[in-house]
Amino acid sequence: MLEFNDLKSRINRDKFEELLDNEFNFINKKLIYRFEKLILNNNNIYKIFIKSFDLKIQIREYSNNNLFKSFVVSFLRIANLKLSILFNKKINKKLKEGKAFAFVGGDGAGKSTNIETIHNFFKSQIAVTTIHVGRPRFTTTSYLLIFLSKFFKFFKFFDLRNSMIFLAIAISRKAELSRGFKLKEKGEIVLFDRVPIKGITSMDCPKMHLIKNTKLTLFKNFEMYIYNNIYIMTSELDKLFVLKLNPKTAIKRRPEDNQEELLIRSGQIWKKNFTNYKNSEVIDTEINNIEAVNKFILNSIWRIITKI
Repeated sequence: MLEFNDLKSRINRDKFEELLDNEFNFINKKLIYRFEKLILNNNNIYKIFIKSFDLKIQIREYSNNNLFKSFVVSFLRIANLKLSILFNKKINKKLKEGKAFAFVGGDGAGKSTNIETIHNFFKSQIAVTTIHVGRPRFTTTSYLLIFLSKFFKFFKFFDLRNSMIFLAIAISRKAELSRGFKLKEKGEIVLFDRVPIKGITSMDCPKMHLIKNTKLTLFKNFEMYIYNNIYIMTSELDKLFVLKLNPKTAIKRRPEDNQEELLIRSGQIWKKNFTNYKNSEVIDTEINNIEAVNKFILNSIWRIITKI
């Protein structure tokens, strides 16, 4: 339905009529309008299927398949889709060109809820993967660094211990972004939940500057090198959705959180100017309710993946 409404909003009705009269005059226009009514009324698939026979008859000389073969192909395609949904199997249908979208936002802005809704919307039709960069899966290298951190903790080398943890997180975040962009290259829709943003220092950011030990400069430089690479990668996103929320409202929505930390995290997103950030879309989630925000994001994504 979303696809139909999107296509309908793009057409010029007069030109559409002219096209039907001049190029598709072998099709009864009344039949086209009946199909439009069926879709708008959200009629069941059975009624649409029955009506499709009338269209099939009118275009039979242009068809590659006979009526029976068309029925079998359609039936198998729909059955495969339904079975995939039933057994929660990932849909393998890919786009010609995959797309990558990222979502950042303050606490209580509805970021995770929107990502889940969008994922569920697309998963029954197109291969889609959600990757949480803020809380990444650890790589083999990261696990090794975590092991070393426990070793250093045992011997009370706490600065080294923290350094290993910060490096492990940085490496894992970069690896998750790389994994997502590889999936994009294969034609998938990729939804990144939180990505590091240059200038945001309260979450998903370099942390080794907090360690005052000057002997760890090499580790600090390495961590910064990783994050600089991450910033370059995020500039290649098809769209960065920034869900802003007034920190005072965030406190009301998340009273169980540490208010001081929440003010800092939400405040940095709230105050940051994303005007010059490539492919960013800023949405104020206080003046727009969750349904309006979700509809806006879905329409934006849909226009990008169906861009002509």
